[in-house]
Amino acid sequence: MVHELLGINNNRIDLSRVPGISKDLREVVLSAENDEFYANNMHLNFAEIGSNIKNLMEDFQKKKPKEQQKLESIADMKAFVENYPQFKKMSGTVSKHVTVVGELSRLVSERNLLEVSEVEQELACQNDHSSALQNVKRLLQNPRVTEFDAARLVMLYALHYERHSSNSLPGLMMDLRNKGVSEKYRKLVSAVIEYGGKRVRGSDLFSPKDAVAITKQFLKGLKGVENVYTQHQPFLHETLDHLIKGKLKENLYPYLGPSTLRDSCFSSQILLVLHVSKLDLNSSIKPKVLFLLEYRNRCFGTLQILVSCPPQDIIVFIIGGATYEEALTVYNLNRTTPGVRIVLGGTTVHNTKSFLDEVLASGLHSRSKETSQVTSRSASRR
Repeated sequence: MVHELLGINNNRIDLSRVPGISKDLREVVLSAENDEFYANNMHLNFAEIGSNIKNLMEDFQKKKPKEQQKLESIADMKAFVENYPQFKKMSGTVSKHVTVVGELSRLVSERNLLEVSEVEQELACQNDHSSALQNVKRLLQNPRVTEFDAARLVMLYALHYERHSSNSLPGLMMDLRNKGVSEKYRKLVSAVIEYGGKRVRGSDLFSPKDAVAITKQFLKGLKGVENVYTQHQPFLHETLDHLIKGKLKENLYPYLGPSTLRDSCFSSQILLVLHVSKLDLNSSIKPKVLFLLEYRNRCFGTLQILVSCPPQDIIVFIIGGATYEEALTVYNLNRTTPGVRIVLGGTTVHNTKSFLDEVLASGLHSRSKETSQVTSRSASRR
């Protein structure tokens, strides 16, 4: 969330544009190695972090009975830090996190991101076209929704319902135009489809076809989820889960190496090299290219051997960039899968802006210009 809204560059966050920011907080560093609070909270959601900061401040107040102050909001916490330098000195870097969380809270409110994020999750995880279309159109009419967020909603709709019989993309494109969304973002809708649409994906990830997947989705719907904003899991989670269980299909995940001595079984190390389309933090696009390299101490085997001899060390390197959501997936798998160690790397760490910049740099926007114009003319006829 920090990277998506504020941007993280070499563990540094530029807060110079935050209203009323003090000189010593114009640039802050987030490093798990040197920041205990960050290390303990980096994998928690926004609400949990705010609660933990509040608890820390309340503990301070208990030790200092004279320093009582209500802490019912992020604004209260910011005021507390400013009014009590003793706390700032005692807590070390916590005041930095109060500032970061305060700015996140301001942006969430200003850009109506709670509603936007909920609809994004619906677009990524549900298959109710009528509800999705209605919610997207409603948000496009909201003046608090920025052109960037509006275009992103339409991109997700376009990818999910690209070939739906009731696809209403032309109408949504006209809504973007009426909202005053710049041509740059309108072009990106077509460019993103060209970059990661159904034509270039290996399968339809939005609509599970096999009985097991449909059953899981049904049960998930019955049980609900703890947080509507964290329904989505990146495709990497499924890939790693299948790899650990020995269920990856060789025709989709090519195996490189000699095919001799297949009956032997040794401790294995796995290197996954992925070239993935990154659409946003909710991206679930199937890898365009994936090579699976399996190294063994004395021999090479086929993927089937992983059923009885699961990998112990897995290195995932994503060409094109990873996301912090994928880093969270790897963290959770390491925590819940004894005997397996997974390391994630990539050419960059994406947020929505950096990914869309990559799409622009790829030149797809120029090839999709004609498509965008045709779409606009089609919508105008309606």
